Amino acid sequence: MADVPEGPGEVREDPDASAAGPDGVKVAPGVAGAEPDAVSEGPDAAGGRPDAVTELQPQIEAIAASRGLLAVTDPVPDLSRKLADALRAALADAEARHARACDEEWQRLSSAESWRKIEPKAREGILDRLRIAKATKGATGTEQEVLESLDRISLDGWRTRTAALTRLFADARAEADRLVEPAVRHVKLASSTLRSPEDVKDWVEATERELLDRIRQGPVVVS
Repeated sequence: MADVPEGPGEVREDPDASAAGPDGVKVAPGVAGAEPDAVSEGPDAAGGRPDAVTELQPQIEAIAASRGLLAVTDPVPDLSRKLADALRAALADAEARHARACDEEWQRLSSAESWRKIEPKAREGILDRLRIAKATKGATGTEQEVLESLDRISLDGWRTRTAALTRLFADARAEADRLVEPAVRHVKLASSTLRSPEDVKDWVEATERELLDRIRQGPVVVS
C-alpha cells in the first residue's frame, strides 16, 4: 500500500470505499454491521436525524398518503431536492468529523516512540492488517451521487467508523510496541472519581502498587 506516512501527518485516504467492509469502506473486522435507512440516521457522532430531514417529514408523510399529490404543483421534485441538500450537508459533516478524529489519532500514533523506531514497511503492514484508512464520501453534487455515497457509507456507518478509530490506532500502537520490545505489556490505569486530596493520594498509591507489581514482570506501556 502506497503513501504510508512515516512521521506526523495524515493517514492516507481510501480511494475505493467499496473495496472492503459491509458498509463499503475498509474497517477492522466486526466494526460495521447492518445499518438502518440512511434518511433516518444522524449526521454526527451523536446520531439523530438531520434537522432538515425532520422538518420535511410531514411533507414526506403527506406524499406517502397521496395527499400531497393532490396539489396543483408536483411537490416531489422540490422535496427531493431539499432531502438531497440535507443529506449532502450531513455527509459533509460526517466526513469532516471522521477526518478530524483520524488526524488526531494519527498524531498520537506518529509521536509514539515505538512507531518511530519500526521500519516504514512494518508500519504499512500494521495499517494494512488493521485496515486503517481515512474514508471519503466521494462526489455528492447530484442526487444520484448522494445516494451512491450513502450506499457506500451510510450516516450511521460514518458514526460507527469514526467511533472505532481510537481502538484501531491503539491496536496499531500495541503492535508497534511488540515489534520493538516483544515482552512489553499494555496497562490501562483504573478510572476513578476523585473528590478530595485524600482520594487523589489513595488513587496514586493504588496505581503505584499496581505498576510496581507489573514492572517486576517486564516492561509496560501505560495507557
